[in-house]
Amino acid sequence: MIVSTKGRYALRVVIDLAMHSDGEYISLKEISNRSAISMKYLESIVSSLNKEGLLDSLRGKNGGYRLNRPASKYTVGMVLKASEGSLAPVACVNCEDMNCSEAQDCLTLPMWKKLDNVIDNYLESVTIEDLLSQNV
Repeated sequence: MIVSTKGRYALRVVIDLAMHSDGEYISLKEISNRSAISMKYLESIVSSLNKEGLLDSLRGKNGGYRLNRPASKYTVGMVLKASEGSLAPVACVNCEDMNCSEAQDCLTLPMWKKLDNVIDNYLESVTIEDLLSQNV
């Protein structure tokens, strides 16, 4: 599993919003200035996060984005899944869903599924609050 730039930046965005959370909406320009992520890339990232219900957004002069729950309620897994989609170590982990003809006889599939579980359990156990407090 390789987390793309989009996934890593999505974590940075959520961390930035958590660090600067005072209930107000934060503009993409502010986030861009602090994080050195281009506005165009930020738009794509926050769109994914917003679509998955992880952010609140407001249009207009005082608009922007904010977290819609405490940092302790966001897991790294949530953020990465919202931005990356699947975090499976190999594509065939979801083999049954893809009607893979090899799934029944594949001797490695159980191992890949266990690895996928380990990754998922770990990423779902680490919160944004943990990252902010360096409690990882």
